[in-house]
This record gives sequence, C-alpha cells and structure tokens, in this order.
Amino acid sequence: MRYFFEYCFFLILKLLMGLLPFKAGCRLARQLGEMVFYLWPSRRKIALRNLDRAYQDRLSQTQKKMIARKSFGHGAMSIYELFSISKILPKLETFFQFRGFEHIEKAQSKGKGVILVISHVGAWEYLSFLTNLKGVKGGMVVKKIKNPWIDREVWRCRSLTQATPILKDNSMKTVLARLKKNHVIAVLIDQWDGPDGLWVDFFGEKTSTTSIPSRLARKTGASLLPVFCVRRGIGDYEITIHEEVILPMGDNWETETTIRLNRILEEQIRECPDQWNWGHRRWKPEPSSYRMK
Repeated sequence: MRYFFEYCFFLILKLLMGLLPFKAGCRLARQLGEMVFYLWPSRRKIALRNLDRAYQDRLSQTQKKMIARKSFGHGAMSIYELFSISKILPKLETFFQFRGFEHIEKAQSKGKGVILVISHVGAWEYLSFLTNLKGVKGGMVVKKIKNPWIDREVWRCRSLTQATPILKDNSMKTVLARLKKNHVIAVLIDQWDGPDGLWVDFFGEKTSTTSIPSRLARKTGASLLPVFCVRRGIGDYEITIHEEVILPMGDNWETETTIRLNRILEEQIRECPDQWNWGHRRWKPEPSSYRMK
C-alpha cells in the first residue's frame, strides 16, 4: 500500500510539473528540492555530516549549509530532467556542449569497448544523450527501484534515449557482450558499495567503493574514461570526457585504479559541490567482512 500511495503522489506531481515549459519546470523543481532540505531533517543531517567529513574546517558551517541546500535542489532537478526527456529530445543540440569527445573516439578505435565511469554529479541521467548526439552505441548500468510502479516509469523514460538501460542485477553477461561489440557502457562509482567494495579513501576518509570499472577494464581490455554532465545554467549542460585512466602494472592495480577514479571524482565535486548528492550515506562504519586494501 505504501508503494501505491507513493506512486499516486509521484504521478500527480509528474503530471502537474509536465504542464510547465522545461526551463520553468527546472526552476520549480530546484525550489521544491531546496524546501525538502528544511522538511527532511534526517537527510539534512546526513548531508551536513558528509560535508564535515569532506571539507572539515576549510568551509564555514554557513557555507556547508548552503552547499547542502543547493544539492537538494539539484537532486530534484535531476528527477525532473529524467521525466522531461521527451520535451528536449526534438532540440537536443541546443542544450549540450561537449569537451573531450575525442577521448571516446580514440578509445573506440582500439575495438575493445569503452567504460564510462560516471557519478551522481550534475545532470548525470543526461549522459545517455551521448548516444543520440554523437551516435555511439551504448548503455548505462542502473539499479532497480524498490517501488515497482515508479521503477516502471523511470525505465520508460530512460528507454526514450538511444542508450539502453541495463539492470545491475545479473548484468555482467550483458555488459561483457556489449563491450565485445565495442559499445560504450556507463557505470556509477560514487555510491556506498557494501561488502563488495574496496575500502579506500574518498575525500580523505575510507569508505566502501566499487572496483567494477577497473575489473571490467582488466578483464576485457576496455578503456576507462571518467565522464561528467555538469549544469552551467538552466537548460545548459556541459558533458566532459576525461582522458583514459590506464591500469597500472603490479599486484595492486585494482586498488590503485579505484583510488585514482575517486580522486578524479573528488576534483569534479570540488568544482561544483552543490551538484553532488551529499544526502547519500556515502560513509558508513566498517564491518569486518569488507575487503581491506
């Protein structure tokens, strides 16, 4: 019943927001998200605690509170942007700028596939438009949402782009097959990874971090490219593709690569801290079952 009522509220809000022009909807979503910062004290507490971990005393509490509040706004914009894909599809070229696309072209010339290392920075869902705008074949590994009705709506919206959503559960066979065809596959790295992750530094404090991108690259020979889609304004997006991260030699390649990817992500977050999801429980206590590296 809870899932049903969640879906009803979600559907009403989606329909009302859908009546607005795209940019007006983005602005309203941002305002609603910033309101949630004040109305959801438990999540606000997590966000401020995370900012304390990342910045310690380098920022004042007022600055941290402002970043956290704006990050809630950007999170709400991300949700609105996902459900507004059909609105911007007819005129995609007017919304996006690119930097570093030559790195994808260079990587694909090797013929072993490309792994885009992505995160919840900025309009991350819109990284799927790489397929529409640049003609690359690919997909994005995503998690199933617990509420089945909302999950169906999210899947429908993601399927509107030419990038194929790939469900994370039992996804390895599909991912390997697509990389073998020289496709581009996007994998998220910035969420808590539980006992499956490596216990490595992120903003100077150890936490569980996925090493799936580095292991996939090792297994297939695919290139690792960190990619971000940052908002430069309402309806103005810049997709930046970084140079390939080369796997190091030696026995510690998995950990070294994961740490390197975390550092690139840190640098991007520091450039636009209000566009990352500080409300996620990225740091948790360390159970004994974690892989220590």
